[in-house]
Amino acid sequence: MARQRSARQRASDHDGLVVVGGLNVAFAAAHAGCAKRIVATSGHIKALQQAGIDTIDLCEVERKQLLTRFGAEGQSGIVSEVSIPQPIAAELLVTAAIDEGKPLVAVEEIQDPQNLGAVFRAVAALGGAGVVLTKQRTAPIAAATLRASAGTLFRVPYARVGGMPNWLLNVPDTIVTVATVARGGDRPQALASGAQVLVFGSEGAGLKQLTVKRCQQQVTIPMANAESMNLAQSVALLLWEVLR
Repeated sequence: MARQRSARQRASDHDGLVVVGGLNVAFAAAHAGCAKRIVATSGHIKALQQAGIDTIDLCEVERKQLLTRFGAEGQSGIVSEVSIPQPIAAELLVTAAIDEGKPLVAVEEIQDPQNLGAVFRAVAALGGAGVVLTKQRTAPIAAATLRASAGTLFRVPYARVGGMPNWLLNVPDTIVTVATVARGGDRPQALASGAQVLVFGSEGAGLKQLTVKRCQQQVTIPMANAESMNLAQSVALLLWEVLR
C-alpha cells in the first residue's frame, strides 16, 4: 500500500501548489515569482535572505521537523510550496527560436517526469529557445520534474500542443524541423547551426511515423556498445552539436 501523504501535501495539491525540496528549486521559484512559501533550516533561510529573497513567506524549522512534515522532500533541508509555470503559445517559441537563432526542442509523449525535468535542464544549460510538449500521454510536471530540472523549469519557456504531427504542419518553412530516429538518419554532425526544431520521441516507442514524415530532416545518434540513449542525454547531445 502506498504511504499516505501528509495533510500539508494534500492541502497544497488542493490549492494548486506543488511541494518540492531542493535549494536550486527554491531560488528559481522565488525569482520567478512562483514560490508561495518556503520552509527551511536556519542556514538555508539565511542564504535566501542574503540573496534578497525575503518578500515571500519564509518559515524556519529544525531539520527533524522538516523531515516529519515533508518526508523525503525535506532531506535537502529546504522545502518550497510552488505554483507550476504556465505554458505559452507554441507560435511564440518558434518566433523566439527564429529571432534569436536558437534551437527549439519538441518532445512527443515523454513518459518519465524525471526525464522531463532533465530535458529542461539540458535546454537551459545549452541555450535552447524552449520546449514544446504534447498534451496527451505526457508526464505531468510534478515535484520529481522540478527537482530533476534543478529549478530550470522556472526559467525555460514551454508550450503544449495537441499533437506533434498536426503542430509540425503549422511550423513555418523558414525553420528546419529535424526528427531524431533510431536508424537511417544523418549523423549529428550534419545538423546546421542556429534556429531549428529538434523533435524527439518517447523513451520507449520513439517518434510516430507521421511525425517523422512531417519533419524536413532526420538525424540518428550513432551507438557503439548500446542500443539506445536516455532521452535527456540525446537532447543534450544534439543541442551541443547545434550550438557548438
